[in-house]
Amino acid sequence: MILSAIHWNVDPVMMHLGPTTLRVVGVLCVAVLLYILAMPLFSKDKKDKDGKEKKEKRDVWDYLLMALIPAVLAFICFKTDSFNMRWYSMGFLVAFVLGYWIMSRMFKREGVKSDYLESLVVYMFLATLVGARLGHCLFYEPGYFLTSEHWFEIVWPFRNGEFKGFEGLASHGAAIGILTAMYLYWRKYGMNIWWILDRLVIVIALGGAFIRLGNLMNSEIYGHATSLPWGFVFERNKEILPKHPTQLYESLSYFLIFAVSLWYYRHKGGHVKSGAIFGWWLVALFGVRFLIEFVKNDQEAFEADMLLNMGQLLSLPFIVGGLAIAWLAKQEKFPQGPFPKGEKVTFKDKEKEKKK
Repeated sequence: MILSAIHWNVDPVMMHLGPTTLRVVGVLCVAVLLYILAMPLFSKDKKDKDGKEKKEKRDVWDYLLMALIPAVLAFICFKTDSFNMRWYSMGFLVAFVLGYWIMSRMFKREGVKSDYLESLVVYMFLATLVGARLGHCLFYEPGYFLTSEHWFEIVWPFRNGEFKGFEGLASHGAAIGILTAMYLYWRKYGMNIWWILDRLVIVIALGGAFIRLGNLMNSEIYGHATSLPWGFVFERNKEILPKHPTQLYESLSYFLIFAVSLWYYRHKGGHVKSGAIFGWWLVALFGVRFLIEFVKNDQEAFEADMLLNMGQLLSLPFIVGGLAIAWLAKQEKFPQGPFPKGEKVTFKDKEKEKKK
């Protein structure tokens, strides 16, 4: 017997932005874009103690990559006259801001220049969006998106001239995108990829928690019917029976993973074996995802006859990989520290320049 239930009918739209506000935001984005494009003009190489020139880390392609975000935002602001800021989008932005703040403290604590983090944030932002979008389109709805009529919707956020955003993002795709971006970042900057991942996944767990809260606000990705007292009746979807709030289950689990990972990092004073946090993080996060999928509704019809749904099948390689990485980390098979072989090239030392 159902003892009680939570009737959920929250508007997923946080605020509405009209044409005037969008144009103002667009102008600000253009200003940021111009500033980024002008940065190479003021960037000069410097010489080391032996008189040899040290190559600056950033080249033209780095600046173009950084400029892509304000360019896209400016395009959206000038093309559309109406934009609904959703709780989901706000959670995504809050996660990136908090994540940047936490990572900046880690980098400062361990004596790594903030320039590395600034470039890393751009890589992560684009990798998360692109990976999550492609993950949804290829893993869950390939029959729709891989057609001549709809393939362009993978990257085009407008429908009938109105901005709709990307309706469909997959966390497994985001994970693949982030790992791919990390490889490219390592090739570009030469930092220890395991050192970065150990710190990056801590804030990714926090981001995942906020995104799942956004799913709750959207009344999407919930579970089977339940008689438990904390079941949610999602009235916006015309549901009449309480369902498992699997978004809340995942969000609370990710907050816990974030808290434990951050505690361990601080407990060790930042001196953790390379790959240790990353390995056990994979096991914990995707293990939780695997278990919660048992009470979650299938996202697509083709999953109905599957023993394990798509989310569980995609989680298994990450769990197995996490166990392997954790074991290798315990054996100290990975290089230690942010620059095991030293910095090949360097950024300008902003602090010394300020003193001059």
